[in-house]
Amino acid sequence: MSDSKKQIYEVGFLLIPTIDEADLGKEFTTIKDVLEKQGVTFISEEMPKLRVLAYQMRKKINAVYQKYNNAYFGWIKFEGGAETQENLKKALDSNLKVLRYIIVSTVRENTMVGLKIAPKIENVGKTRKTETPAPDRPKMTEAELDKTIAELVAE
Repeated sequence: MSDSKKQIYEVGFLLIPTIDEADLGKEFTTIKDVLEKQGVTFISEEMPKLRVLAYQMRKKINAVYQKYNNAYFGWIKFEGGAETQENLKKALDSNLKVLRYIIVSTVRENTMVGLKIAPKIENVGKTRKTETPAPDRPKMTEAELDKTIAELVAE
């Protein structure tokens, strides 16, 4: 494969949570082996870690849909050709332990953004009412106040 046809890819994948933690390394290696057989150059990776999913996902295993609320998420960044992407896709589609995956074309540089702690913002989206002071009026005497109340009640 010529260098001009090589491109940087990243595969992110979710593995089903029923995998025993002792076997997790083996499953990760299975995915890496598919890439290694294609002669890719590994750039970076992250071993899968158990994560809570944003929504429930399901996968058909042995003609029955299994539902999952969490999964092991891992990723691998590598340099390879377009045929590498296709071969990886076929391998991941046929792997019953892979819940979901995505393969993207990317850049070699590290594009991960560190966790930034945002300042606490209270009442986001609420409109803030500001009191406008009432114009200065002359104070009513008690007699004038009683007369005004009597007129309002009489109506």
